[in-house]
Amino acid sequence: MITDHLPGVSVAIDRLIATISADRDRSFAFVQRLCRDHAPSILDLLVHHGAVLFRGFEIESREQYLSLLRDMGHEEARGPQMENKVPSPQKPVTPPRRDMAKLVPHDDVSMQGPHTELGWRSFRPRFVSFWCELPAAVGSETAVFDMARVYRELRTDLRDAFDSHLSNYYSQGKVTFFSEDFRVDSVLVHPETGRRCLVIWYFRQPLSPFAVEAYLATGRGSRAPLPPIAYEGRPKFMRVDPERLEHRLIDSTGSTMIFNDDQKRSLMATLYECAMYVKWQSSDLMIIDNILTAHARMQSVLPRKLWAAVWDEVDVRAFSANTQLAADECPRWRDAIIHPDPGLLDLP
Repeated sequence: MITDHLPGVSVAIDRLIATISADRDRSFAFVQRLCRDHAPSILDLLVHHGAVLFRGFEIESREQYLSLLRDMGHEEARGPQMENKVPSPQKPVTPPRRDMAKLVPHDDVSMQGPHTELGWRSFRPRFVSFWCELPAAVGSETAVFDMARVYRELRTDLRDAFDSHLSNYYSQGKVTFFSEDFRVDSVLVHPETGRRCLVIWYFRQPLSPFAVEAYLATGRGSRAPLPPIAYEGRPKFMRVDPERLEHRLIDSTGSTMIFNDDQKRSLMATLYECAMYVKWQSSDLMIIDNILTAHARMQSVLPRKLWAAVWDEVDVRAFSANTQLAADECPRWRDAIIHPDPGLLDLP
């Protein structure tokens, strides 16, 4: 790892997350110089731990937030395989067309299942960033999962299944994203560390209730005051029925299998045993490695506003852990979206 000193800041490392905080100068100009002049060191922290959290700096606008990622050399994931998810430098930052806060009950934002960002496709962002404009007064956590540790600690039958099968997220008789049998790698080899990392996308029902059950078993869900736990209530935004999503595994012969409920419970229990939780503070900026980690929003009470963006699109088939299995190539990103919204993702 690169060990040169990051001047003017303190770096605290807690397993997955390296937190960078200001010693004295909290100004945007200072953190901008830091990101520009010490990008290799920051990237090194990111790819060896899984997440970098900038805390206590005066990052006061979406424009400033995006500029810091660009100063570190990251490119918007907007290549020929992916629609814009962040504005280009020439475009003004525009708000999304939808008021996301109206898509869930006003007094509750419910939890998501663990997911690799865009983990159902082979072209996906290498890194994901979040900036907190307004933290929730109650709740306001994001779970970050150590996917290398998850892979190591999986029950043997689960690990063997992932090692020998590709994954398909299938909507029980409906076209799931690209085709009914679209296949992605279940396990990737992290390009910088060589660690094997599980890929998972338990973003929607009926997979997500197993995540809720596993989270409650940790005891964190009983801490007051928190809103009732229920699963994500957004309307469907892709060509699938989100209430009927299933995770199928496909081997080299084309044979399929689906985990039984006991296996799903064991999988989710392992994930939440390998989770850390970031409680958002105003102006926090976090970048996560989208191979080494997965993430999930936890329940909170509105108002709460996060801005997410995706960076450095890669074809993860280059990192496949099983070269005998051939994952499918994606069609264009816009083909999977009913109403593509250029610009930042506004998360409630």
